[in-house]
Amino acid sequence: MVTEFKSYKIVLHRRDKLTETGFARGMAQIKRGFLRQVRRPPDHKLAQKLARRFKGNLAETYFGFLADPQVEPTNNGTEREIRHTVIDRRITQGTRGDAGLRWCERIWTTIATCKKQNQNVFEFVYNSLIAHWTNNSYPELL
Repeated sequence: MVTEFKSYKIVLHRRDKLTETGFARGMAQIKRGFLRQVRRPPDHKLAQKLARRFKGNLAETYFGFLADPQVEPTNNGTEREIRHTVIDRRITQGTRGDAGLRWCERIWTTIATCKKQNQNVFEFVYNSLIAHWTNNSYPELL
């Protein structure tokens, strides 16, 4: 599997020099080599568990990033997006009731959405409260 990772890096860095067909062929070859190795695991419980994950048609979903350049090969972007939630949960030790849990879910979602849309979170919450108290229409995040 180490050689497949090295091959992946080589093909990925040569992407500008390869044709689209050549790039796709290189990535398909790497995928076949990886699947060939992972589907014949050593006699170890965890290795066999991993092999089961890559059996059948579901294995194709793991390789979406090879065919589509828009798909990142890591989940770093997603981890960065939920970082504030994880930190907040760690600092506050979570909630003790359903009402607190609902509040945290909603405010965390609001914060993440405002960040994605480059909106000021405080302004959005402030305008939402004013709209609620004055029976006006709420600001939208969609």
